[in-house]
Amino acid sequence: GIELSEEAVADAAHALPVNIEEDGRFIEVGQPLFIGVPRDLMAQDDIVTAPLSRRLNLGAPGALQAFPPEGVSFQPLFRTDEAPAFINATEASVDMAPDEVLRNYAAEDGQLVLAGRLSGPLSTAFPEGPPVIDADTAPEERPDPPGPHLAVSRGSAEIILVGDADLLDDGFYIDPRTSTPVADNAILVLNALDQLTGGADLLALRSRSPNLRPMTRVEAMREAAEDRFFDEQARLEARLAASQRRLEELQSIGASGGFFTGDLEADLSRAEQSELTELRLTVVETRERLRAIERDFRREIDRLEGSLRLINIWLGPAIVLIIGLGLWWRRERRTAP
Repeated sequence: GIELSEEAVADAAHALPVNIEEDGRFIEVGQPLFIGVPRDLMAQDDIVTAPLSRRLNLGAPGALQAFPPEGVSFQPLFRTDEAPAFINATEASVDMAPDEVLRNYAAEDGQLVLAGRLSGPLSTAFPEGPPVIDADTAPEERPDPPGPHLAVSRGSAEIILVGDADLLDDGFYIDPRTSTPVADNAILVLNALDQLTGGADLLALRSRSPNLRPMTRVEAMREAAEDRFFDEQARLEARLAASQRRLEELQSIGASGGFFTGDLEADLSRAEQSELTELRLTVVETRERLRAIERDFRREIDRLEGSLRLINIWLGPAIVLIIGLGLWWRRERRTAP
């Protein structure tokens, strides 16, 4: 009673950002095939998804359609927004560009189910009894004798289905710079395993996302240093590019009159010769200045990191040591005759 769509699902309303190259620079755009399912699109009354506090990141998932038989229920665990779209799965699997996805985006009317829970007694696929074993089958290939035939499962089945395998990929929910999770993919899987095996006591504890406490002053100092560095670097690189263009112009003039043979005076005036010499010096000085500001930037960052290590590692113990020596000296004075 469950079918998985043959096409991939895209959701422009909750597209995850990706970096693409455009005109020689990288920009951040939303990729509708990469869906960040927010908290409000998850089931609030299911023990697996109710404790989650962050989004779930999916990559080109499929949609689940349920037609369960009587007595069996299917409860969605999380869905898309109101206007998703189906994208050809073959094209979606070969790094389809975000703008291409949007060109093929034909919005569906209503939400699509991306994961759900199937519950209830399951009927056998062999209502007439166990399948007959072929008499020609070798004894070692025959299965063990079956137990008593059951038309319906003894207990209620609990099956969780998710229309996406990328849910398990570290790259979809772990920040590579800090190695910390930014989505609750792993927690969802662990919650499901715990609940299906009967041990759900730690679901709420596991689902508490860690509180990030960045050192805001340090980050501000680092950003200010980076701004100064990049501003100066951009100014010097523009100056270097302009100097090199003018240098090439003068060299092209000289080349027409035997420049490469050393006869520069043939086509260059004295003013142009002086300018050529100054440009060469400017190029050399600018390159040296670029290397210098790179060294200064690294030196400033290293000094900042060294100060932080000194404060974090030694300041605390030093304060404790000073307080301890003060208490010891005070006690010695009191006990002195």
